[in-house]
Amino acid sequence: FRSNGGCLLGDRWVCRGDDMLFVAHAGAGKSVMILQMGLCFAVGRDWLGIKPVGPLKTLIVQAENSDGDLAVQREKVCEFLAFTDEEKQQAFSNVRVVSEPGVAGEKFIPFLDSVLNEWTPDLLIVDPLFGFLGGDVKEQAVVGPWIRNGIKPLLRRYRCAHVMVHHTNKPVANGKKLEGLDLLYQYAGSAELANSYRAAAILHRTDKEQRIYDLAFPRRTAETGLRDQYGDSVSRLAVCWSKRGGWGWQLAESVGAAPSASAKPAKSKDEPEHTSRDLLALLPDRKVVSREWVRAIGKESLAAGRNRVDGWLSLLTEEALI
Repeated sequence: FRSNGGCLLGDRWVCRGDDMLFVAHAGAGKSVMILQMGLCFAVGRDWLGIKPVGPLKTLIVQAENSDGDLAVQREKVCEFLAFTDEEKQQAFSNVRVVSEPGVAGEKFIPFLDSVLNEWTPDLLIVDPLFGFLGGDVKEQAVVGPWIRNGIKPLLRRYRCAHVMVHHTNKPVANGKKLEGLDLLYQYAGSAELANSYRAAAILHRTDKEQRIYDLAFPRRTAETGLRDQYGDSVSRLAVCWSKRGGWGWQLAESVGAAPSASAKPAKSKDEPEHTSRDLLALLPDRKVVSREWVRAIGKESLAAGRNRVDGWLSLLTEEALI
């Protein structure tokens, strides 16, 4: 075994043969976000701070957007990313979109086999699950075999990674921010979806007035490679729709998003560099305490804000320390 064998994204967050569930509610902008992901990776750029190992080939199999809409989205995202002519050429060469809304259920697996065999991408994106499952998403007997015995063997055969795009039942009420592994169950369908995918990214809206979204990584948090200015893993990002030319997603740094590697704020010489271990040392042994209590003690003792404490808690949970 090799510790870094086959890594494609982050610090082994997603490797060849791995899969990830990407979940958001209808109308959130999933199609633009995954297209932006593919175009960024195509030229070796990071996507909202998550870095590829180099330029990647991405195959998007989709059943929601017309050819005209896809063409407009591609041009607008390239404008947002300020691609040069050379980068656009490289991106268009490394991203292929296949639209096939008429194939679902058992027929989808041989279809997917044929398109993977034809082009052999590094990353396969299927958008959305509803468009291709061809059965009741609430039934484990339908979902499990389709994913585990249908799609997963193809990922190993063609040595590619996979992102499955899926919907939540509805937006989170009152903009409530979901926490920890509870995020994995904020989708429509069987619990097998949370159980079978190795990594996850969950997008949900938290600020209706400012159109701020929470992009959370409830599983394999440390492996995303995202770090704050103190070196701690980041479990979630505040993101928003682009306010500059083109269409795209960007970090909403004004509301506490983790800065990208190229835009980290300078550390103050007098500022203590606390970590999640400092928070762990403050937690009582064998006593259940509320999240609000932990936030309060984190603020009082470590001068840490709510988002930072929540990030530490997610990291400690991921590492099975609490």
